[in-house]
Amino acid sequence: SHNAYKALRLKDQTHEEAMAIIRQKSRDNGRSPMQWDSSEHAGFTTGTPWLNVADNYKTVNVEKEIADGKIFPYYQKLIQLRKEMPLISDGSYKGILLDDKEVYAYVREKDGQRLLVLNHFYGTDYTLTLPEEYVDEAAEVVIGNYETASLQKKMTLRPYETVAFLLK
Repeated sequence: SHNAYKALRLKDQTHEEAMAIIRQKSRDNGRSPMQWDSSEHAGFTTGTPWLNVADNYKTVNVEKEIADGKIFPYYQKLIQLRKEMPLISDGSYKGILLDDKEVYAYVREKDGQRLLVLNHFYGTDYTLTLPEEYVDEAAEVVIGNYETASLQKKMTLRPYETVAFLLK
């Protein structure tokens, strides 16, 4: 944004015109320094950051997440699975339910293994019907963001539910 501002001013844009363009196109208004802890400037710097930290830095920060959060352990599990299951990183990719506007679904295949991944991006329950070839009563949940999940031909995904099933 600083560089864009300078360039716009060199092109004879007024301060107001340059700022209007920057507000419309810049990603800086959606960014803030990393919130490491609850100390001043969220532990990002001992100086003065050119972008302010978010107002919630005392309660939303890395230190607190590592101590008692749910996101950090979930990502650790994802990384562990990626290392343990070549299917995840090296398997072929096939999108399914491509016309569904609420679910991003795909299958990865490698060495006879199949992984079905369902991602629901909305804050309401959503019922979908899976193609028969992916219905497997013996499917095993590899990871999900809810305590329980079961694979069925017609199944309801909960708000923002993501689940991966290893098909047998």
